[in-house]
Amino acid sequence: MVEMGSDSRFLSPGERIVTVINFHPVIMLRQFIAAVAVFSIGVWGSADGQGWGTVLVLGSLVYLVGAFLDYRLQKLVLTDKRLFKVEGVITRKVSTMRLSALTDVRYFRSPAGLLFGWGTFDVETAGQNQALNVVNYVPKPDQFYGSIVRLVF
Repeated sequence: MVEMGSDSRFLSPGERIVTVINFHPVIMLRQFIAAVAVFSIGVWGSADGQGWGTVLVLGSLVYLVGAFLDYRLQKLVLTDKRLFKVEGVITRKVSTMRLSALTDVRYFRSPAGLLFGWGTFDVETAGQNQALNVVNYVPKPDQFYGSIVRLVF
């Protein structure tokens, strides 16, 4: 059995975890670039002796820590009965899809995904719009796809 920490409270009785995935670190790239840009502007403002520069520096650091915590707490969990995504630092959000509802699973890898090791999953269900239709930045998508196929098809 795969350990999932405190998030095992989302499991139903008798449900077995197959795999737990933390998303690819590239998911943080936008937040990192934004934080570095604001940090740089703040350092420039602080060099001029202006108080707003210090506020920007501290704000960008707090933002970056929050983005990192959000990244670390975001998980994709595959069990023998369902697929669910857990996310959020202060407010937890759980999106679930029953494996019995799956009709088709596709994944693709962009050139950047091939180079850096992530893929995007497109999951279709029988006439329903599910919470996890598209899942981006899944690391080692070949292995994850194999895990889903072994359980469902």
